[in-house]
Amino acid sequence: MPRQHQRGFTLLELLVVLALIGLVAGVSLPAAGRWLDAVRERGWRQELHASLTALPLAAFRQGRPTRLEAKDVRALVADMPADLAVELSAPLIYSARGLAEPAEVRLRDAQGRVSVWRIEAGTGRVIAP
Repeated sequence: MPRQHQRGFTLLELLVVLALIGLVAGVSLPAAGRWLDAVRERGWRQELHASLTALPLAAFRQGRPTRLEAKDVRALVADMPADLAVELSAPLIYSARGLAEPAEVRLRDAQGRVSVWRIEAGTGRVIAP
């Protein structure tokens, strides 16, 4: 009785494929992690920018002046990194008419990189890099 050709993969072929998959995963996972970190950072930065931009209108709607210290700015965004330092050149002050005092918001990360966002006088427009 002749032996039929069996179909399928040998153990060696399967091991080679698994090794290749492991190699590709080992190379691509660190890049994917950096990409996810960049996406998270972009998200909280956009949220902070939107929150700061909305402050003059909020002060106007409430009809009372608003004053924010650095801890208050940090509280505007829930998922801001814990190791990020928020520093203000002066408290953020908005009049009851929604007019802003000029100020700078400095964001210092754990690597020592600093971003400086300016709050324009009057309009309260946020100028971020």
